[in-house]
Amino acid sequence: NGGIGCGKFGPSAFVTVDDLLDHMDAMGVACSLTWQLEAQDWNAGLGNAMLMGAIKNNPRAQGRIIPSAVVNPETAYDADAVKKLRNQLENKEIGALRICPAPSGYAVGQLWTLMKQLDDLAPVLVWSLRAVGPSDRGDMAELLDTYPLMKLICTEAMWSDQKYLYDLMSRSDRVYADISWLHVNGAISALIKRFGAERVVFGLGHKTHHAAAIAACAHAVISDEDRAKITHQNSIALLGLKADCCDKPMQAFDDKPLCKKFLAGKAMPAELDIIDAHAHCGFGSGNHYIYHVDPHHTLEHIIATMDRMGIAQT
Repeated sequence: NGGIGCGKFGPSAFVTVDDLLDHMDAMGVACSLTWQLEAQDWNAGLGNAMLMGAIKNNPRAQGRIIPSAVVNPETAYDADAVKKLRNQLENKEIGALRICPAPSGYAVGQLWTLMKQLDDLAPVLVWSLRAVGPSDRGDMAELLDTYPLMKLICTEAMWSDQKYLYDLMSRSDRVYADISWLHVNGAISALIKRFGAERVVFGLGHKTHHAAAIAACAHAVISDEDRAKITHQNSIALLGLKADCCDKPMQAFDDKPLCKKFLAGKAMPAELDIIDAHAHCGFGSGNHYIYHVDPHHTLEHIIATMDRMGIAQT
């Protein structure tokens, strides 16, 4: 769920493709499905063209930045835009279609006409649950029922969004979830137990999250096979990427030894007195779907993890 550019409310955390690539290198991420903020806030066609041009003119980006074309209801009535999208989908020049209903001022139901023109190509839609209108969740369920080939990746779902995410995933096996905001203990394993690892994909989340999603996946109590599905295998299959797109070794966190130790599950150095300023218990929100909704079980797990990782207080 990478995004670049400068919108009407200011710049993204990554203004250019190089900004995003630098962050990907720092995090050890091989590829990123990416959209252009100007395509949401200004004009979809022109913003998408900006992204395609930025990728074409940057050797670092080729094979690593996978374009996600922003679409909106107006796209359906632009014959040239629909023709271009169909060509790009058929030729695998774009990986997915990004929809931004709430920020762009439309409802999901208004995408009906566009999807009628694209559904035969089995497009993958990407939708952030951070920005959802009142009718959008019901509209999306109806859209999935109407167009049986489209697939949907829901990104950035947190506690208050999980009841809607689980509902959509229960209604259709063509709905997938990313883990970019699922940083609470048990969240990833609960999602896998309910829907299977095949319907979960990796997402980094905001730049300010740093390696939170990586850590959540690394420390999740799941099999290595399921971890591989989440980190790359599912996205490769879903987006039709080359199977070797993640084969190049990525060097990350060499300049951040504490973070590297943590992501490897190793304890912090004994000489450091570490205080964690932001721990999540996960049992008080009323919206978070996890197994073992038991304060005692959760607190015991937190203490055991602190002991294992060498954390003094939280």
